[in-house]
Amino acid sequence: MEVTALVIAGWVGCIYWHQLDVMTSQLGEMQGGSTQTDRLICLYRQQLEQLTRQAGDTHDLAVQTKSLADRMKDQAAQTKIIAEQARVQANAAMSAAVTASRQLELTERPWLFVKDARVATPLKFDANGAQVEFEIVLRNSGHSPAVEIFLYPQLYLLHGEEGAVPPVEQLCVNKVPRGESRPGLTVFPETDSPPQRITVELSRKEMADASKHPPGVPTIAGITPIICVWYRPTFNPDARYYSGVQYLLWPAIWPDKMLPGSSIPANSLSLTRNEFFGEVAH
Repeated sequence: MEVTALVIAGWVGCIYWHQLDVMTSQLGEMQGGSTQTDRLICLYRQQLEQLTRQAGDTHDLAVQTKSLADRMKDQAAQTKIIAEQARVQANAAMSAAVTASRQLELTERPWLFVKDARVATPLKFDANGAQVEFEIVLRNSGHSPAVEIFLYPQLYLLHGEEGAVPPVEQLCVNKVPRGESRPGLTVFPETDSPPQRITVELSRKEMADASKHPPGVPTIAGITPIICVWYRPTFNPDARYYSGVQYLLWPAIWPDKMLPGSSIPANSLSLTRNEFFGEVAH
């Protein structure tokens, strides 16, 4: 019995020690797993803290970027305002410069016009019509020389019909000079030009038309010369000015007496300035 009890006690002790060893091993494994879990938790905590710091840094960067964008927007708006102010100032300066230039031009420009005119040759009639020479003197009443001078004389017959003679303004207004150039002629301020000879012609057709007067209209015809003058200042090669004057040539002439080969002496003819509606200057 004692032996049996000893055997049973030994078997029970073996089982106990085996279970104790297993439990000890499990306890060690659990302790090892707990250590790894603690390490993972610690690592996750570190990563979380790092992500939190990065998120904070990103937020700060976003705030700084927004602040910078707002400042740049304000600077752009301010730059736009400054640019608009500069444009307005530039336009005002340009307008002032143009106004000053025009005022200077009006103050300093030449003013050239026909001061005097006389008949220099007989009025001759031929198969082509009629022609006569005038001698004119130009006057510059401005404050700078007049150069590149053109003279454009025209003869018209007055025979009682409306519209036979165009207004001086209509004939002389032209940006492109017409007529005869006077190379080398310069008229200085407050001086007269040397006498200028110009030939004026009247076509045979105009003379024939004057002879075909309507019933009740006098057959007598007056001759009216219009003289246009174009010129420019020395300070602006693109500027063009003009003036014009209308005269009446006396005495009046009978159209049916304008026969080829006939003439009227110069001393029998006179020019009368038509100052009421026959002058223009620009």
